[in-house]
Amino acid sequence: NGWHYVQIDKTITEYTVLTYDYFGDFEAEWHGIGFDTDTNYDGKHIFQLEGTQTFGLQAYDGAYTGGWQTYSIAVGEHFTGDFANLVLAVDDDAGVGGVASFRNISFEEVLPPETYTPQDPLYAQQWHLAAMGALEEIWADYTGDGVKVGIYDDGVQYTHHDLDDNYDASLHAVWNGTALDPATGAATHGTAVAGIIAAENNGEGAVGIAFDATIAGVNMIDGPAGAGSADLEVFEAAMLQMANFDVVNHSWGSTPGFLADSPPPADFFATALPTFEFAATWGRDGLGTVMVKSAGNDTSNSQGDLLDASRFSITVAAVGESGDASWYSNYGANVLVAGPSSGGFTNDGGILTTDRLGNEGYAAGDYTGNDAFTGFGGTSAAAPMVTGAVALMLEAAPTLGWRDVQN
Repeated sequence: NGWHYVQIDKTITEYTVLTYDYFGDFEAEWHGIGFDTDTNYDGKHIFQLEGTQTFGLQAYDGAYTGGWQTYSIAVGEHFTGDFANLVLAVDDDAGVGGVASFRNISFEEVLPPETYTPQDPLYAQQWHLAAMGALEEIWADYTGDGVKVGIYDDGVQYTHHDLDDNYDASLHAVWNGTALDPATGAATHGTAVAGIIAAENNGEGAVGIAFDATIAGVNMIDGPAGAGSADLEVFEAAMLQMANFDVVNHSWGSTPGFLADSPPPADFFATALPTFEFAATWGRDGLGTVMVKSAGNDTSNSQGDLLDASRFSITVAAVGESGDASWYSNYGANVLVAGPSSGGFTNDGGILTTDRLGNEGYAAGDYTGNDAFTGFGGTSAAAPMVTGAVALMLEAAPTLGWRDVQN
């Protein structure tokens, strides 16, 4: 006599409803397949529940206006074995008689999702990882393995013991046949960024969001490929090589000035913007390199930075540990997403990540702290949160285009 819809009331905390017809597989649906009073055996509802809570089961003949009828049962009381019969009378106020019989019903326990918990000793202090979501569930399946991440920054200290095994120097930018070594720059900022993305799952120190990703640094702040060079030829060449990566992190920017050109000595935006389009066009065999860009820390409208406003950039603002927008973060209609960082509220912490070894970095030791004074922060920290998430996405779904990733 029509479809029979089944719903479970909201007194239980977690449930799934699966339907099965004898000619197919399980499908996640709310409705049964062809139940009626004449052939009440052509489908099967399996309710997967946690615990032994009482719940209500309701049936409705969708071909008429009969209404709902509730039947309450307690899991484990009225049902034994794999299957049981449940008969629900349909209200016949509309003149429709008969009985809706759900012949095959079974109850199964919902198993908790598999998880993976890193054993790195500083993991518990990395509050930003919990702020990112259910990473331990994701890590049971995806860790960034096989995804190449470029860190365009002030260099990376790739000899760091929590980065070296994930580092691939063969991905260094090359100019006139010579690899540009990112360790020759300051490398403090870029080392912190690298740890957020891919600090190793090695039982020591901290852990990154995509701890099995392959990383390499490109020093585009100072040195031969520096953005401040009088001649941007080497800078442009290094930027074009973003196409060699799956995702590139840019934790840098300029004060939004709404200028079509950058100040002398060279036209920075006219040089840099085409390289973003080039990487989105040719990277990943045409699927496009994903560019993640920090929005900036000027408490200003980031649309005034032409790279932040580019459609090829995922522009990232910052929120603090409390969930409040970070006081310094740039804003604007071009901002796609925000990542956890410092500065949301008075007592919000900073980001614990890899630091230059010894006393050469932000703090004494090999890692930054996780408080407001010794922790890493800014939209510089928020952007690699997103880059790490993108690396996990690309391992899970490697055919996503750069626009798909933004969506």
